[in-house]
Amino acid sequence: MISSFFFSLLLVGSLFASFSIFVRSFFTDPGCSEFGAAKAFETIYLGILFVFILMCTTKPIEKSNSAYILIILTFGVFVFVSVGFGFKYFWEEQKNSVVGYLLLATVVLSYLVPILLNCRLINYWDYFVGIFILFFLSPLYINIVVIYSMANLHDISWGNRETDQKKSEETKKNLEQFRALYFIIWLFANAFYGYAIIYISKTNQRYFILALTVLVSFTILGKILFAVIHTFCDCYDSCKECCKHRWSSKKN
Repeated sequence: MISSFFFSLLLVGSLFASFSIFVRSFFTDPGCSEFGAAKAFETIYLGILFVFILMCTTKPIEKSNSAYILIILTFGVFVFVSVGFGFKYFWEEQKNSVVGYLLLATVVLSYLVPILLNCRLINYWDYFVGIFILFFLSPLYINIVVIYSMANLHDISWGNRETDQKKSEETKKNLEQFRALYFIIWLFANAFYGYAIIYISKTNQRYFILALTVLVSFTILGKILFAVIHTFCDCYDSCKECCKHRWSSKKN
């Protein structure tokens, strides 16, 4: 739980680091001329993030609907580019290693288990369309929603608000100062984390990335395992109740 909370605060940096590593691995391939393409992708990505951060801190959301839609669409295209490059990266780097098979098992089980557990109830068309939409909108949840929420923290004291006008204004001022400081620290933490992962990847010190991959894979596989156990326990309880009901009906 603590690790999940920690990584949730660094989602923006993690997504950029993944995007950068996958793009660089593709455009530094011997069969593909670089032409600064990897740098161009990174610059566009960071430029959009910078513009969005300025929008979050300077303009009301209702005045930027068109810009938000354009950013969402651009990030959606980027995530599919990243997924394609990512598959190539892991296939070439980890295709004969335990980590590669572990990652493959994690991806396959993540989308296969829901089908197996709900084979009679699931709408396959909606399911696969939902997967496409989930991939396309994942930057919306990771970048846009997270950055906007961090840039617009609000007072949640609710029932403990000051009744005195002077104290209320002072509390509001303190909150705004805290929000600005928190947002700046959060931005620097994500930037440091993202570039640290990129640096480790560039210097071929891949143990940290492999350890992080294993940690994430085991976390997801653990959730899948407990979901399967919960489903079977639920089925067992339902069968038990059904048998009990039938037994009592026969007795009567």
